[in-house]
Amino acid sequence: MSESRLYRIICRKRSKDLNYSSEGNVYWRPNSRGYTECIQEAGLYTALELDQCAGNGFDWFAERVVDFKYGDE
Repeated sequence: MSESRLYRIICRKRSKDLNYSSEGNVYWRPNSRGYTECIQEAGLYTALELDQCAGNGFDWFAERVVDFKYGDE
């Protein structure tokens, strides 16, 4: 299994807690197709994919997924 850094994208505009604790976060779904408050439904993105994400005024940020290995899904 190869290791790779993956990230979840948190939508700052839609998240309820401006301190960005895990409660109240709104995540991008896989393939940038909507939003979810459920971390298990959040998409996982590579750094290269983050470079291609649109956004205005820092309306999202990436949260690194720790200890993820491809094949763990």
